Amino acid sequence: MNRLSRSLLIGACLLTLGLNIGFAPETDLKKLGSAYSGLKAERVAERLSETETPDQAAILARYLLQLDPRSEQARLVLAQAAYERGDYESLLTVYTPLFDTDPSQRPAYAQILAELSRIEAMRDVVYDYLEYNRPIKPFDHLFGKPPNWTGLYLRELAKQDSLSDADLLPFFELYPKHQSYLISRILKRQDWLGAYITFASLLDGPQSHGMPGLSIPYNPEFLELEKPRPFNWSLSSRNSEWLENGGMYAYFQGRRKERFVQQSFPLNPGRYVLKAFASGEVSKTGGWFRWNLACTPSNQLLAGQDIQDLKVAVTQTDMSFQVP
Repeated sequence: MNRLSRSLLIGACLLTLGLNIGFAPETDLKKLGSAYSGLKAERVAERLSETETPDQAAILARYLLQLDPRSEQARLVLAQAAYERGDYESLLTVYTPLFDTDPSQRPAYAQILAELSRIEAMRDVVYDYLEYNRPIKPFDHLFGKPPNWTGLYLRELAKQDSLSDADLLPFFELYPKHQSYLISRILKRQDWLGAYITFASLLDGPQSHGMPGLSIPYNPEFLELEKPRPFNWSLSSRNSEWLENGGMYAYFQGRRKERFVQQSFPLNPGRYVLKAFASGEVSKTGGWFRWNLACTPSNQLLAGQDIQDLKVAVTQTDMSFQVP
């Protein structure tokens, strides 16, 4: 019999939807309450640790949970019982509050939940819960926040090698903020084409309403978007920041070389022209800005264009380059 002990079972989600979830008949619970009437939660917990019969352990754990809703021991016993029955909805329900009662263990809880998600039925239960609680733009401010374990769980889910990218894609379509975990997973295989194809498919996901369509480079207006790097612009310096209505502000003191923003995108062999628009000022002693274009991941420089004559009015800079 598989056993999800503390070292195994640590990770999950969900509301405390009352705990009448079939772990034990109500009559048994009433009898147990009478038998242990007057005992404190600590004493009931001791009895629970001494109980070897799974059915009795589940009954006792449910009673303990009524006395102490924060009891990790009771929740793990009930989660174990649900796991062995294949009742993944009940497992998730009783397991979720652990993320709040024991915040220091959240990464471990998320890791085990991701490992349990190798089971398709369990994965479906978690997906349904995350879908129900996903933020819906532009109305996300009207609803509650998504589960506090979402990012940790998706990070660990992306590490499950036994799951395919197709298994994971629906989860990351729901939460654009964490899509970089999926893209990074694919890039670790050095599959740049596969990563870009996945990025393109994520642009058509349920959370992409009103977002820019696919282009090269992506997001040419420099909007602050929850789209994954490296195929969206990412800021690389504390001296750069997004502007509210699109664009980027960068400040350079000329003391050392610094990268402000970057993005990767595919190009077929041929000749191209990059058109960039900027305004500002450059001091005589403060250095200058420069666009660099390099091959990824070799970092072989293909072209560069200095921007030394910034003005208050927006000016255009053209950089012509050849892709071999």
